Amino acid sequence: MRINIPPFSLPFIFLIQLGIWTLVASGECLGSQQSLLLQFKNSLGFPINYSRKLVNWNESSDCCAWEGVACEEGRVTHLDLSGEEINSKLDNTSTLFDLQHLKSLDLSDNNFSSTIPSRIGDLTNLNH
Repeated sequence: MRINIPPFSLPFIFLIQLGIWTLVASGECLGSQQSLLLQFKNSLGFPINYSRKLVNWNESSDCCAWEGVACEEGRVTHLDLSGEEINSKLDNTSTLFDLQHLKSLDLSDNNFSSTIPSRIGDLTNLNH
């Protein structure tokens, strides 16, 4: 039995396959990663009415879909919290430093009231 596929449907099939591949490549957030991010969020002070990213992070959505977060295979690899007006300390107990797959971290335009903790060196995959 031969199946004829109309030529106009081939691009549609390609887009579906591309979407599936992208979903598999980025992956669903691993529970441990989501937990670390939520603990990090809860340790921070930031104005709820000003936040565009942190304010929307919650347990009911996949952390890889959160604004400011990007993942590979369910692991957080990029974190951008620039401009969130974070106004708290960042110390060596922060769960931020347990995100071992981080390649990119942007904490610019915030108001941290501490020096850069020594545990920043634990993020050995960090490029910038």
